[in-house]
Amino acid sequence: MSRSFAQLFVRGCRREELLRALHAAMRRIGYEPFDAARVPRSYPAERGEFAGAGLCGPDQGGTVTLLIQAWDRGFHVGLELSRELAGVTVVAVVCPPLAEVRCKAYRGGEVVLKLGADPDDELFYNPREADAAALAGLLAELGCRAPVPDPARPDDLVRALGTARADVTFDAAVAGAWPVPIEALLFASRDSRLWKES
Repeated sequence: MSRSFAQLFVRGCRREELLRALHAAMRRIGYEPFDAARVPRSYPAERGEFAGAGLCGPDQGGTVTLLIQAWDRGFHVGLELSRELAGVTVVAVVCPPLAEVRCKAYRGGEVVLKLGADPDDELFYNPREADAAALAGLLAELGCRAPVPDPARPDDLVRALGTARADVTFDAAVAGAWPVPIEALLFASRDSRLWKES
C-alpha cells in the first residue's frame, strides 16, 4: 500500500477560508478548479495535467485537513497556503514513495519548523531541522497537550497533533476510508487541453 501523498493540517481556520486559500494557492502554481465529471472516461491525461485534492473537517480538535494527491506538490501548496492565511500555521506532512516522512510548518510564507531530510525544493534556502525545543514550542502554540515526539521521527508529529487521519492511500481516503468525510477536489493545469477548451 502506498500512502505517497501530502497531508496538510490547519487550525484556527474555517473550512471555507481554507478552500478559498487553496484556490488562490493553486492558481499561483498554475492550476484552476475543474469539474471531474468533465474529464472523459478514457482521457489520456499527461503527467501533472491534473491535481487531485481532498478537504475535510474541522475534526473534533478544530483541525481542517487537506490532502494533496501529488506528494511532490505538498510543500509548495503548504507554503502558498500560509501566504494566503495570515497568522495561521499550516503543518504539511509529505510521504514520498520509498522514503521517510517529512514535515514542515509554515506561517506567513516562512518555514517555522522542519522535520526530516528534504531537498527544500519550494524554498530558496535549506532550513535546519528542528530540535525538541522548537517542536515543543510549535505544539504548544497549536494547543496540543500530547508528549513532545522525538524530532527524528517526523511521523509522530501527526499523532501529537491529534488530528483525524488514517494510513491509507489517497484514493482510499477520498473514497471513504478517512475517519472524517472528505470532499474530493480536482484542479487542471492551465496548459491542459481540457481546461483550455472549457
